[in-house]
Amino acid sequence: MTDQDSSPQDDAVAEAALRVVEIAGGHYAARALHLVVDLGLADMIADGRLSCVEIAAASAMDERAMLRILRLLAVHGVFVEPAERVFALGALGQALRAGRKHGAAAAVRMLSRSGMWEAAGNLGESLRTGQPMLESRRQRPLYQANSFARAEALAAAMAGFHAGMHAGVAAGYDFSNAGLVVDIGGSTGLLLEAILRAHPHLRGLLFDRPPTAPVAKERLEAVGLGDRCGVLGGDFFQSVPAGGDIYLLAHVIHDWPESDAVRILTNCRRVLASEARLLIVEPVSGDSVAELHATLIDAILMSATGGGCRTLQEHSALLAQAGLALRTVSPIGRIASLMEVVAAD
Repeated sequence: MTDQDSSPQDDAVAEAALRVVEIAGGHYAARALHLVVDLGLADMIADGRLSCVEIAAASAMDERAMLRILRLLAVHGVFVEPAERVFALGALGQALRAGRKHGAAAAVRMLSRSGMWEAAGNLGESLRTGQPMLESRRQRPLYQANSFARAEALAAAMAGFHAGMHAGVAAGYDFSNAGLVVDIGGSTGLLLEAILRAHPHLRGLLFDRPPTAPVAKERLEAVGLGDRCGVLGGDFFQSVPAGGDIYLLAHVIHDWPESDAVRILTNCRRVLASEARLLIVEPVSGDSVAELHATLIDAILMSATGGGCRTLQEHSALLAQAGLALRTVSPIGRIASLMEVVAAD
């Protein structure tokens, strides 16, 4: 058989080989995306079209090199090339613009930090030992406060990771019988804001670390929720505020290894009244709808924090150690599940 006489099976094998090579080279596309975000190309092009010459000149970059990067990302839908060497934003590129809802630029910037690259490069060691890059969780690159000029940057990055989640939780759960919603580790309050706006009868309390709490208070007051939402600084490893009808742990538990996660959950159990509920929102491993998002988050957490995405069975076992029980599970789009938790009998 000659090369011209290849069979469908041979073609499938060749296609698979090319796909494997594309995955192996994915860090080049990732790095290219980091660079165009740092250069602000999405805001530079906006709704218009610019030639590669104009883009390179405005960003003080080499024209030929810029053309290569733009075309690399055009394959992925970040840019389109409607005319020779002329570029506009593709659908993915629009998500990188400043001020856009669910904007992803901050998340891209966070993943481009040197510590995150080092954590990814340490995957082999994490695979061997099961441990993250650094021994101290509070020094790990995903949560280094000094990696960002302000706490808002970290909150914006997390919003990019969790695009669509806030509205999904607000619309996807019955808050009608609640009065006070307490968001544990609530960052700057984007989730709590969505819930309070969707349910005007609710009051909120945001609980986060002292460096973040003042930022959250200022932001919630600025969006007109200061009279309905209090803010309290503290450490959820020590205690959490009492009195809530609903407690939220959104993308918190998966950040931590088992022993730390149980400490957080145990502190929640101590203040959970008989009719109160705890809502855990995060990707669930094994959920086919959210599997792509969950596996990415899982790899990041494995190398950077020591946490990871858990199966429903693993969540149930974790909750049992803290005197809690999983009652219901609801999908929130393709990025997470909402797990309703109550005090165990």
